[in-house]
Formats: sequence, C-alpha cells, structure tokens
Amino acid sequence: MNKMLEQLKIDSEFEKVIPPISLAEFVQLEENILTDGQILTPIAVWDGVIVDGHNRFKILQKHPHIPYTIKEMNFENRYEAIAWMCNQQLGRRNLCPEHFKYLIGRRYSAEKQIKRLRDEKGQYLPGGHDDHLDDGLKTSERIAQEIGKSERYVRRAENFADGLDIAEEIMPGVKEKVLHGEVKIQHWDVESLRRSALDDRPEKVKSIFSSKAEPYDERKTTEMIIGGALHGAIIQLVSNLGNYFARFPMIISEESFRQDVRAEFEELKKYIAEFEEFLDEGERKSQENIPDGNEVSPQNNTDL
Repeated sequence: MNKMLEQLKIDSEFEKVIPPISLAEFVQLEENILTDGQILTPIAVWDGVIVDGHNRFKILQKHPHIPYTIKEMNFENRYEAIAWMCNQQLGRRNLCPEHFKYLIGRRYSAEKQIKRLRDEKGQYLPGGHDDHLDDGLKTSERIAQEIGKSERYVRRAENFADGLDIAEEIMPGVKEKVLHGEVKIQHWDVESLRRSALDDRPEKVKSIFSSKAEPYDERKTTEMIIGGALHGAIIQLVSNLGNYFARFPMIISEESFRQDVRAEFEELKKYIAEFEEFLDEGERKSQENIPDGNEVSPQNNTDL
C-alpha cells in the first residue's frame, strides 16, 4: 500500500452517515473498478479524513495497485462536512424511502448546527458552503422546498434518523436491513425511539424489530374506525382537558401556568401534525400510484 493511502483515515461518525451497501453491491462495485482499471471518482478528503469514497477506499486497500485520485475538501467544521456528505449521497444514488429519509434527517441535523454556529459568529462561515442558509427561511422550510416535501416531513426525518441510530446501537445490523428494505417497519415506531426513556429503549427496539406484525384485516380495521374507537379516543382527550381546566382555574388566571399549558399544547400540535403527514403521504401515493421503494443498483464505480 502506498504512503498516501496509508495516511487516509476513516471517521466512525462520518462513515455512519453513509447508507451501508450490501455485500452484493460491494462485490459489483469492486468488479466495476477492476474492469475499469482505475477509480474513476476521486476520494474526497478533509484534513486526511475520508468524507466521500469509503467503499472505494476499502477496495483500494485490497487492490492498492489501482490508480486513484484524491480531492481535498475545505470545511469549517464537522457539521459542514456531514451536510455535504448527505447531499452527495442524495444526488447520487437511487434511494428507497428509508434511505432518503435517513439522509434528509442527518442533513437537517447538521445544517441546523451550521446555522447556529454562523448566527453565534454573526457572519457567514468561510468557504461559501453555507451561503444558501442565509435566505430568511427556517432550515426545515428550506430543505422542504428543495426536496418537494412538507416541513413536517423534514422534522420527522430527523427523528427517524436518530431513532434508527438508537436502534442500531441496541441491535446492531438493523439499520442496514431497514435502509435496504429487508425489514419493513412503521416509521412512526422508529421516530418515537428518540422520545423514549433510555431504560425503555431496549425493549421497544426488540418489539419493533423482532415481533411479527399482525396481518392486516380490513374488516376489523373498518369496524374499529366506524365503530367509533378513534372518535371515542378524541372525545376522551377533549373531556380530560375540559376537566383539567375546570378543576384548576389557575391554568387560565395565572400567566406562568398559561405558558406551561401553551407549551404542552405545542407538543400536542406536533403529534397531530405528524399524524396528518401520514394521511397526506398516503393520499399522495394513492394519487400518483407511487411504489413503496426502489432497488438500489450501482451501475458503475462512480456511484459510491
């Protein structure tokens, strides 16, 4: 192995951002590189750390004689590097919905931090990588406009990405299966892991990824909705809230209590908005006849 190759490093946090490829995809990428006789796409590096080309680097370690090039990147901080990595992947690969949502979530997290650092400095970060952040929009709004989805989707994507990383720490291997479509799960379940208590997470992860889902029964589902279970749950919530306001008049009369209640209501609105997003997504898929996912299939060694 040549000296330059030996000096390249893999950062575990950066590597975690890149959606894992399957063994079959890795073998195909290796065969494409050997056929071409070179690495067509440069390995992007920031201060000696790989930010794009992790799989190509691993193949080079097996075949150090293959010609390759290095592209030096200029980032102000790790968040800027992560946001760039996510955008590279989003623009390069034929992603299934889980892959796409995970990358959007990681990008959103990183760009929020970039904006926070920029605001603290009161200036643009050097390098021009974040000039687009100064457009008067919230980070979630700007990303939503770029990808053609709702702001709620972007916020939920961050919860999904965090939840999937939590699940991976508890049950190694599940992340790759989810991002390859091998395991079908409810996105809401994964997103909820972020809000779960630390002690509750292992059991919840086991429940999400180990249990077999009950077969869908249209008749039972219809009876549940038409029978009023959902309506009854909403009525119960409204009734409980009414009782609290009646029993505790200070909720209305004292400013500190009003503020606390408004904060709780904001959280409730977020939950309702997330459920509305499920309905919107279902309606959109019905109208456009969108399939559940797409196969990821690298065509040449520029893909990964």
